[in-house]
Amino acid sequence: MVNIPLLSGLEGSPCAPSKEWEGLLGPDGTPCKEEIAQMIFISNSMTGTLPDIFSPFTTLQRILLTESKGVGGTIPSSLFTNSMMQIIQMEKLSLTGTLPSEVGTATSLSLLSLTSNLLTGTIPTELQYLSQLIVSAIIARMK
Repeated sequence: MVNIPLLSGLEGSPCAPSKEWEGLLGPDGTPCKEEIAQMIFISNSMTGTLPDIFSPFTTLQRILLTESKGVGGTIPSSLFTNSMMQIIQMEKLSLTGTLPSEVGTATSLSLLSLTSNLLTGTIPTELQYLSQLIVSAIIARMK
C-alpha cells in the first residue's frame, strides 16, 4: 500500500531501482528517465490526500490515478499549471470539493475524466478556454 503524501517526498532518480518511483514513466515510456511524462497508478490501494505538488513536474503529460477509494481530498490546482499536461484521469477515487478554476490554464489538456468521485459545486466557466479538450467526463453532483 502506498501512502499518497509520500509523493511529495520522492527522492533520488527514477532510474534507481526503487519502489518509490514505480508507476512513473519518462517521455519515451520507460521508467528510467529523469523527466517524468506519465504517472500511472491503477488499483494500487493508495490512501491519503492528494498533495498539491505537481507544479515541479513540468514534463508531465498524463496522470492516471484510478480505483483507489482511499485517495481523497480536493483536486490539486497544481495539476493544471503544467502547459504540457494532456490527459488527467482521476476516476473511482474519493475526491471532494469543486474542480479548480485553474483548469482553464491547462491549454494542452485533451482528456479530463473525474468520474466516480464525490465532487460538488459548479463546473468552472474556465473550462471553455480548453480548445484541445476532446473528452470531459465530470460525472458527479456538479451543476
